[in-house]
Amino acid sequence: MPKVECKDGWSIERLARLAGLAIVGLAAATGGIAHAQGASDSKTTAAADEEDVLVMKGTNLEIRGTILEETDSKVRIKGVKYGIPFETEYAKSDILSIRRGKKTEGSSKTPATPAANPADTKTPARETKPEPAAAGDQVRVYYAELKGEFGTDITQTPIRRAIKDAQDNKADVIIFMLENEIKMRDGSEVQNDVAGLFDQIFRAEAITPIFVEEIPKQWPKQPKVVFWVKQAMGGASLLPFVCPNIYMSSEARIGGIGYLTEMINRGDKVVADKQYSLRLGHARGWFIAGGYDPRLLHAMAVRDFVLSAKITGDSIEYFERMADPLKGEILLTDDGAGANVDSMGDRVRAVGNDVLTLDSKTARTLRISKGTTDSLDDLMFQLGLDRTGKIIPGRSKQIMEGWSRDVADATKRLQALWREYNEVTVAEPGGFDERSKARSTQIAKLNQMLELIRRYEEVLADQFPEVQIRGLIDRIKFQQMSDNR
Repeated sequence: MPKVECKDGWSIERLARLAGLAIVGLAAATGGIAHAQGASDSKTTAAADEEDVLVMKGTNLEIRGTILEETDSKVRIKGVKYGIPFETEYAKSDILSIRRGKKTEGSSKTPATPAANPADTKTPARETKPEPAAAGDQVRVYYAELKGEFGTDITQTPIRRAIKDAQDNKADVIIFMLENEIKMRDGSEVQNDVAGLFDQIFRAEAITPIFVEEIPKQWPKQPKVVFWVKQAMGGASLLPFVCPNIYMSSEARIGGIGYLTEMINRGDKVVADKQYSLRLGHARGWFIAGGYDPRLLHAMAVRDFVLSAKITGDSIEYFERMADPLKGEILLTDDGAGANVDSMGDRVRAVGNDVLTLDSKTARTLRISKGTTDSLDDLMFQLGLDRTGKIIPGRSKQIMEGWSRDVADATKRLQALWREYNEVTVAEPGGFDERSKARSTQIAKLNQMLELIRRYEEVLADQFPEVQIRGLIDRIKFQQMSDNR
């Protein structure tokens, strides 16, 4: 019996392929794009003069905005960086100096911290000692595991639900254990570094505002957020940098967003430059909001960006050039050109230096990680919570696992509905009424697909394009209107 004809070029195979999570491949083209530090940040304007500025230890990084609160131990500042609003609290021990803007100059009850000597380039690194709770206090600790595939299992809705659950449980500290996996098109897991996953930044853009904007606005008493990283590759590597408290397991890695220039350096160079700036601009704002030097992002993402560092005692300096071993400098990334190109084996094992992949040792050396630990008990100890902290029995496990299960079920149901749509046939004798009934059945199947897509839009919208499905519905309706009895 004939099927209802719909010349749309779609097939089960195509939709099933769209349902798979593909990893973005590298372009064959190579070439360098000049590093831009964002000239607008360095311009002296009237607006900039009105901003308060925190100069961070270890990097001389400037956090600009409006100081909302200052005590003997902390400073809370609010501002906007690269279009991303943030409101963040910094420990005074992490701040080198504070410069008051004109609008607040002289208005603070707390004296400004003395300015740093411009000639002193050896600034102390961020303090890494744990912050013990006050005697007699019980610190409520909420623990959540972000496991699975970034953008599917690790995504905004379950994270938002977990944070709401933490708030309902009156958490003082929220620990996120992050361990993502990367899967190939056939579903097999990739264990090692995969270059070219930087485009996952657009999925990260839907998640990072939860930490830099929503928590500061929605929590009257701000919780301490901690990322305990076991693996953060691809877009997941950007999440920990919104938080000043990063700890890593001994085998942890952060990276997998390398070779950005190769990925987008195709066709028109002007267009490529814009794409490059767009991607890096957003992510740089997250690094700055978390208190990290954005040059680390460039080293992680761009093959021809050279970065070296010098660690002396508790101070650290970065240089955008090759290292001088005689001065005690270490090379983080080279230019990835000529004899410096990493071998394929090094790239697969994530041990090369064309781009920066952080392991626990390097992250600790660079003061990115505050500690290395392989157990939750030891993490609690390093946080100074082994005696005063208590893990509260929240619902994070049910929330995260329930979301993953529901998304997997929805994906299977969508594939089944697509098969059923394609299998609709016209019953004999194949008259107008039979054709109308078949078309109504097809439209019903497609509407059920749309309902599922809307429910899990953040995961399924790209895999099952809603606009295409709506186009099919419109086409079937037009066929029905044009049909002759």
